[in-house]
Amino acid sequence: MKKDDHMLIQELFDGGMPAEQFERVQQRLRGDAELRKLYLEYALMQHLLVEEFEGVVAEAGDVEAGVEAEVGNVDAGAVAEAESRRVVVGHFPAGRGAMRRQPARGRKRGSDWRGAGILALGAAAAVMVGAWLMISAGSRQPAQQSEVAGDSAAEPAARVIATEESVWTVDGIPGELSAAGFSGEVVAGARVELGRGTLRWELANGVTAEMTAPADVRYLEPLRMEIDLGTARFDVPPSGTGFTVATPEFEAVDLGTRFGVVVSGEGAAAELHVFEGKVELRTSSILEPQVLEAGEAARVDAAADDVARFPSSPQVFESSPTWQVLLEEDFGAAFAAAAGGEAGELPSDWIQGTGTSVLTENGLAGSGFTVYADLPSVRQLGPDSVLDVVLDVDGAVGPGFHTAGWSGLSLYVGSTEVVFFGDSFGDDATWSIDVKQGLQPVLPEEAVTGGRMVTMRYHRATGRVLLFHGDAASGAPFVSALIAPGLEFDRVRLGASAGSWLVVRRVELRAGAE
Repeated sequence: MKKDDHMLIQELFDGGMPAEQFERVQQRLRGDAELRKLYLEYALMQHLLVEEFEGVVAEAGDVEAGVEAEVGNVDAGAVAEAESRRVVVGHFPAGRGAMRRQPARGRKRGSDWRGAGILALGAAAAVMVGAWLMISAGSRQPAQQSEVAGDSAAEPAARVIATEESVWTVDGIPGELSAAGFSGEVVAGARVELGRGTLRWELANGVTAEMTAPADVRYLEPLRMEIDLGTARFDVPPSGTGFTVATPEFEAVDLGTRFGVVVSGEGAAAELHVFEGKVELRTSSILEPQVLEAGEAARVDAAADDVARFPSSPQVFESSPTWQVLLEEDFGAAFAAAAGGEAGELPSDWIQGTGTSVLTENGLAGSGFTVYADLPSVRQLGPDSVLDVVLDVDGAVGPGFHTAGWSGLSLYVGSTEVVFFGDSFGDDATWSIDVKQGLQPVLPEEAVTGGRMVTMRYHRATGRVLLFHGDAASGAPFVSALIAPGLEFDRVRLGASAGSWLVVRRVELRAGAE
């Protein structure tokens, strides 16, 4: 590792790096394993200190002539309040631009040199993470509406919801994260181009569509869309009867149904697949429209004046990412398989760390314990892969899931704990994300409490971490945060601090290339 790289990381931690230089460094972090390793070494030093003093907000005492400083208290508007205070715009719940300020817990007064060390190193690490989001958020603008001449501007806007990895534009302007989640509004006449990922359309008349990249679409009104390129599946309720999809080869007029179209572009034949109900097929060369019923499909080549019928295929419209199950454990089922009727030992994939946990009919249970399992490599899935972590917690057994301590799941790179989700340290009774490094936990806008099933998704390309309800990363996330991009986790930990309680029914980790 070059000496300059150490200086580069230090400058990044100091938080004064210009935006253009930061973008270059971020690109290097994605592709340079050695630089990421250096970053993790810096983060590990902070982690070791914070683990010892977690929950204690150290004050610098006589540092800077006795000026009091707080570590990890975050408020985007507090910069002007006190120049000596370390303020970081770090992570944000879904639908918010900045983390709300959290009270300091368990504050310890004095000039202990260890407290000052935590202050300096914690603030430096916090600045690095905060800089990622400030620069990213500063470049983001909400999806803009098109200015369309005539009466079409009065047509109701369509809502477009994107997956996090999607790359899309509205009239050439990038679609971005808005207050509604990964979404934007598209007015009549707007052109939407999808370069990567998936878009879900929600029209004012109840019509919904799932569209995969690459795609080139123009939204004209709630009853009409034009598709020049793309694969899309439509669900049309009775309120949307008459909804029309126009392609270069044909027009499909809905008669109350579910159907899909495939437009390959460049003069290739286009396809219409009907799954439920009926769809009217119109072409420029056919005087009388044809009607396709459920289970039927047609391939239309307008240049050859040819319409070929064949069975419809739902599989054409189903995305098929490569998924790899890294770890799957149903602790309740493991207990039942062991029989005996008494609390049992850990399944073979797990190693007891600290404390004691037991296998029960309700799942893996314990207080003041940690257990670990190693994870296989997913490097072959590439830089755009995602990691989904499903955690199913029973909050009705024992003292309860939420306490002043911590209880949940952590992911590691080597010996460094990088990210945690569950019930974070502190008095807030909600599921949350903790990115360590001395930062406060990232809380949702509205508390999400109790035992439940939650899925965490990590995007390797962007470093974004999101929490979703249920056993899949679908719908809108209820909280999100940022960590370093390009990480490959090699260990998972389940556990609870002393005085806290955790019962895990099931845990699953899977990685996929989307």
